[in-house]
Amino acid sequence: MATNGAVLLLGLGTSVISARSLGPEGRGEYFALQAVAAVVALLASFGLPQAIVTLGGSSRHGTRLLIACHALVVAAVFLGVYGLLVHALGTTFLGGWLAPMGGAAFAAASAASGDLTASAQLRGQMLIRFNAVRLLPLLAGFTTCLLLAASSNRRASDWLILIGVAQLVAVMPTLATEPDRGRPDREQVRRLARECARVYPAALLSQVTYKLDVLLVSLLLPSASVGYYSVASAAGSSVASLGHAYGMMLFSDRHWSRQATLRRAGKAVVGTAAIALPAAIVAPWVVETVYGSAFSGASTAAQVLILAAVPQAADYLLIHAHLLSGRLRRMYYVQGATAAATVLGLLWAIDGERLAAIALVSPISYAISAVLLAVALHEHDVAHPHVGVVEEEHD
Repeated sequence: MATNGAVLLLGLGTSVISARSLGPEGRGEYFALQAVAAVVALLASFGLPQAIVTLGGSSRHGTRLLIACHALVVAAVFLGVYGLLVHALGTTFLGGWLAPMGGAAFAAASAASGDLTASAQLRGQMLIRFNAVRLLPLLAGFTTCLLLAASSNRRASDWLILIGVAQLVAVMPTLATEPDRGRPDREQVRRLARECARVYPAALLSQVTYKLDVLLVSLLLPSASVGYYSVASAAGSSVASLGHAYGMMLFSDRHWSRQATLRRAGKAVVGTAAIALPAAIVAPWVVETVYGSAFSGASTAAQVLILAAVPQAADYLLIHAHLLSGRLRRMYYVQGATAAATVLGLLWAIDGERLAAIALVSPISYAISAVLLAVALHEHDVAHPHVGVVEEEHD
């Protein structure tokens, strides 16, 4: 929990400092490429972090080289995506070559950090190495952000590449000390590729819906509006991360029944609501006080996204219930349909450039997804009353 708190504070600190230093337009330019980099890192993960964990000891050979190559591939994919976006949208985002290099560094650091976290989890190194992999890149980014704020540099492209490179460099010591048992043979490579193909759809669909709003806003709205939405998103993400942590604490036992799962989802909703409701009330004051009056336009969207954490807590927990029980097909249908509906809703709202309406799409999609996932759990219990169900716990 202490590490989760540090991750949250470092992320928020970087957000506040960059916003106050760059202003709405500069913050929007910075956030736009960072959001694209985050989505590219997710899409180009290929399920590797999950495969490293699920394959166990058979995935330990050559992990240092594998993770390094994966980071390079993700960086290359980002540059390719950046080129396509420039061609399709007729914009160079921040201009020049520094911006895409910074975005590529962000994407590579995110990919390497995810792989190294999975490797530490596999080896049971949860105290020092696991937390170091998570904290060091954020600490490097926060420190660089502080130094830039103290300087007179207010060019968003410079901030992007310097913070991105700082995070990538911070990953290197952990990568260099990654235990390595030599080059894997062909059979191990084939086994890893099959496992990646198996877990990739679930890993992608369980996360991509939560990133659609920031991605489309970053691509389709003016920089100042993106800057406002980035502040609202930071507020919503902070509350959502607390809701996720509380939900997974309730759901730490891999054994489940439908009744126990729904009861835990209900507790996660109540617990998250206890945080979200007062946070939403004070959000306008907090935004103006912490980020500055220049970001007052983010207040209403921030309130909506903070409240969106409530249905998201249930959705997140129910997704993991499906993942742990192996009910992937139903989850694919629900998440795929929800993602498609979310994109349509976002495109409609973005057309009017109404940030509050854009933000409102998220809680609606999370609530629909949670209801459908809960129904899918019930349908499976009716068809397979003894599959994966254990005696209900009282917690």
